[in-house]
Amino acid sequence: MKNYEVLLPFEYGHIFATDYQLDIKTDTFGVEKNGKWGIVDLQNKVIAPFIYDKFEGFEKGVTFAWLKGEIIKIDRNGNRVK
Repeated sequence: MKNYEVLLPFEYGHIFATDYQLDIKTDTFGVEKNGKWGIVDLQNKVIAPFIYDKFEGFEKGVTFAWLKGEIIKIDRNGNRVK
């Protein structure tokens, strides 16, 4: 039997890495908690607050996020990008 390490607590409904490139190890994750999305790091520190209604999957560290009816583009640190 293999032993696995738990990277983040089991308090999130959904978790996904903020980068899909398999050769890059990501240390931030998009997570859903109580119906809102945010970004945390491997120490479970909140990088972007749980204010987003929805995230798309991250690609190259960027995602589309729904915030109060507006679709915006954010990076893995929660900063708006153009």
